[in-house]
Amino acid sequence: MALGTLAEIAVRLVISGYIFAVVVYVNASGNWDKDDDLVSTSKVSAVLGRTATLPCDIEPSTREDRVYMVLWFRDYAVKPIYRQAYLTVFDVRGRAFNKALNWSDSTAVGPRAYFVTVTKPAALSLEAVQLDDEGVYRCRVDFKNSPTKNFQVNLTVIVPPHQLFIYDSSGVQVESVAGPFRVGVEFGLSCEVRGDDHGKILKCRGENPAMTDAYLEDFFKLNVVFPPKVQLHLGSTLNAENIKEGDDVYFECKVRANPEHHKITWRHNGAVLTQNYSAGIIMSTQSLVLQGIGRDNAGNYTCLASNDRGETTSPIVNLRVQFAPVCTLKEVTIIGASLEESVKVRCEVDADPSEVDFFWEFNNSGENFEVTGQARFDGNNGTMSELVYTPQSERDYGALTCRGRNAIGKQETPCIYQVIPAVKPNPLNNCTIKASLNQSSEILEVECVPGYDGGLHQEFRLEAYEVLTGNLRVNASSVSADLPIFRIAVADLLPATHFYLVTYAVNAKGRSEVSLLEDIMLRDSEKHTGN
Repeated sequence: MALGTLAEIAVRLVISGYIFAVVVYVNASGNWDKDDDLVSTSKVSAVLGRTATLPCDIEPSTREDRVYMVLWFRDYAVKPIYRQAYLTVFDVRGRAFNKALNWSDSTAVGPRAYFVTVTKPAALSLEAVQLDDEGVYRCRVDFKNSPTKNFQVNLTVIVPPHQLFIYDSSGVQVESVAGPFRVGVEFGLSCEVRGDDHGKILKCRGENPAMTDAYLEDFFKLNVVFPPKVQLHLGSTLNAENIKEGDDVYFECKVRANPEHHKITWRHNGAVLTQNYSAGIIMSTQSLVLQGIGRDNAGNYTCLASNDRGETTSPIVNLRVQFAPVCTLKEVTIIGASLEESVKVRCEVDADPSEVDFFWEFNNSGENFEVTGQARFDGNNGTMSELVYTPQSERDYGALTCRGRNAIGKQETPCIYQVIPAVKPNPLNNCTIKASLNQSSEILEVECVPGYDGGLHQEFRLEAYEVLTGNLRVNASSVSADLPIFRIAVADLLPATHFYLVTYAVNAKGRSEVSLLEDIMLRDSEKHTGN
């Protein structure tokens, strides 16, 4: 029996003076077992808007046995859309009664579905049938002793004609009565029906109700041309919730079309896929195979089918690819810290599932040590872990590494954080100044050579002061993030003509000593333009 783990819950009820003991046996997984063989397949048709009856034989192989649970599944899903569990109920005299508890997926069938056991065989009734109800339904029956039974039902939704027209031989539409016609005179009526399916038989019959067996009829098979109707499914042997990096997956594009489709186009996140054997992308008839998938293969897939009547895109199928943690930032992160200074180190990873356990180590002179006294954890939150690290001696400078582990596995390459002594940056040097034109504006350009950054990210500043008054005329930042390059509009310095420049670097520890450019003289525009 594919019962999984059984849980027994005893419940006592007091109803109208009777005491009942209720024992519930619950299938812990409630999932479709891929090893379960389908022993019977049936075809069922239902008219749109009416009730579909999906048979499922729940009779045990022996009279003493009984049903524990009935589960219904849709297409290739592993989670049920309907479940009916059976309870054994005893009154105070020890007599046994059966009681059923049912549940239905509100996103699939909801209250439209209910299981009927008084019929032979039992059946799932699905009311107010919709177009998207069409498909394959699977029934699994678990017994106390007998082997599990599995059945498959293919439901077809029939869309009835929504318009029926009858025309006489002159092409005039007949509203209710045709005729009268003279005896012996030939006449013709034509029927036009809209909404019938391709391949169905259409019958037209004319009769005289005043005479017995006085009728004529004709029928023919409909050949309805229509653009493709497309459905996309993940491979039937795959579990959508258990696909991980390195697996092979495939999709099946099911197409109904008349005339037959002549082309299928596959898309991943909106981008067209092409066959590429070296990349593991293989297309065959109506299937797409992806070999050795990675994280970048996750996302939304569609197939588009084309024929002479048009083209149709399938509903989206999302592919989830689970993988072990990897660093969000691939580069080594530099962290500057003084002795006895606490710095917060944040390790962030990408992972699916996102429940990750983290492991921190410290590396100095090629040896790895578990992070202990000089650090404390500031908490883990899914795919992020924070560590407060305090270097207490020169030996505590080195590389902190962080690895994550989730249900798929342990992170292969760690995230690396290089902890170095942090100081103020060194001053800028070799500064030069030149004048230039920029869109008819006169520009002074100052360029320097950066010094040591102190182990931290540094920025560059320039200040221009008037010599006579000492007033600050310009405060500018470098136009480059990596190099100290400053551009000053001459108009911002005027009317002063004699000034000096101060340049320096800044990081989180403070600012460097200044570099001074003294005795800068502005000449008349005509004299210094272009120099």
